[in-house]
Amino acid sequence: MAMVVSRRALPHAAEVVVRTVSKSLVAAIAVGSVSTQAGNWALEPSVSVTETVTNNAELKQTNQKRESITELSPGIRLRGEGDRVKLNFDFRLQKYLYAQDSSRNKGTKSLGTNGLVELLDNWLFVDFDAIIAQQDISAFGGSPTSDANVNANRTETANYRVSPYMRGQLGGWAAYQLRYRESLARADSPQVADVNTGEWSAGLSSISGGSFSWSLDGGGQQVKYKNGRSTQSEYIRALLGYQPISQLKLSVFGGVERNDYASQEKERTSTPGVGFEWNPTERTRLASSRQKRFFGNSTNVSFSHRTPLSVWQISNSKDISVVPNQFTIGKVSSTYDMYFQLFASIEPDPIKRAVLVNRFLVASGISPTGVVNGGFLTSRITVQHRRDVSVGLLGASNSITFSASQTESRGLLAGANLPDDLSNNELIKQQSYAMQWSHQLSPLSSLSAMLMHQQSKGIGATPIETTTDGLSLLFSTQLSPLTRALLSMRRTLVDGASNYAESALTGTLSHQF
Repeated sequence: MAMVVSRRALPHAAEVVVRTVSKSLVAAIAVGSVSTQAGNWALEPSVSVTETVTNNAELKQTNQKRESITELSPGIRLRGEGDRVKLNFDFRLQKYLYAQDSSRNKGTKSLGTNGLVELLDNWLFVDFDAIIAQQDISAFGGSPTSDANVNANRTETANYRVSPYMRGQLGGWAAYQLRYRESLARADSPQVADVNTGEWSAGLSSISGGSFSWSLDGGGQQVKYKNGRSTQSEYIRALLGYQPISQLKLSVFGGVERNDYASQEKERTSTPGVGFEWNPTERTRLASSRQKRFFGNSTNVSFSHRTPLSVWQISNSKDISVVPNQFTIGKVSSTYDMYFQLFASIEPDPIKRAVLVNRFLVASGISPTGVVNGGFLTSRITVQHRRDVSVGLLGASNSITFSASQTESRGLLAGANLPDDLSNNELIKQQSYAMQWSHQLSPLSSLSAMLMHQQSKGIGATPIETTTDGLSLLFSTQLSPLTRALLSMRRTLVDGASNYAESALTGTLSHQF
């Protein structure tokens, strides 16, 4: 049980992980390109040019400066599945050129990719994922709706993960899985600590039919923060499941965990819990679990329901967040994820559906990566309690999405001396909502509007609060089968610890090859 992964090679982990992910991507693309008969693949190169005129380029309360900003953005999207490879790859570069002050010129990039490579037939696999995105450093610096502005509260973050694993069966009575994960988190800002994480897990579960089932699993993790202390954790858990009817599964489980998150020495805690999963139809799912943990009780409740023209999602989770710039635990799915479920009744094939969803979002002027409350960056382990609601409605000429989120973050990591919002606040509460409406004016043109609100409160010796409100309008039209033009206006108001207002007009011309 005291088994811990050695981290002597930890300083080289970043290079190893990036190299492994890169090779896996190259291999995946190569496999998919060798034979189109071996799978279904969709490749979509694109380029866009955006011109923005803003009355407050630096997002300041006083001494506001007007600016004309040109954004050049080439990108490539690859989605598909081959004989031994599954891949979703979406990469884009952004170059920002400032007409009034070229010293502000900057470049950013965005990446969203995940994949699976089957190395040995139905036994040895490697899965990987990577995310590069712009995120808020502080919860109290305002949340701009555009990355074109010069904003000290925004930084580029990257999360990379590679995970080899093997799975199989033992004599037809049990299934096993052994897995190792190596991941790293990086941020351009020195205000956020880099993190390397190594994790192993092993599991054994029953495969025989019947109403009863069982499983036994365990694992360990070591997290190393740059300029901070390392942490270690281990756990072991046994589960007994009962399925009285095909749509309902009940479970009771228990085990032990040890970690040094809340103290300098490892503490041991028993972890009993219960849970259930109910699937009355293939379109409806309700699942809930509750478990005793070292920080209290962890919860995970999720509900989802889909009709031909709507998607409904509700979640409530409380758990540990280890990586500082990961997308927070239990977050609402992105706009793309929501529409991907919504279009399931229209196109069951996932590859064709992905293409259909992306074209719909582009035609409607809807950001596929939009998420209400992207959180903030921390340099410590936190306990996060998050509640989310999202609704998507699809009509003949109108579509509406609504999402709301409430998050409470409390820092752990005893003995840490890492600067972030939780250094001066015992608890940070964030609540936000966003509503987006899109109307199809004609087969070639659409009009959309988005309203958003976010409030962040810090509870501690010196209370702090910031609110952000935004409104945007967008017109989109198809100029040719592969070329689209967009015109948008936005208004952003930030009040509290940060205080500024901005108005901007933006035009975009995009082409897909």
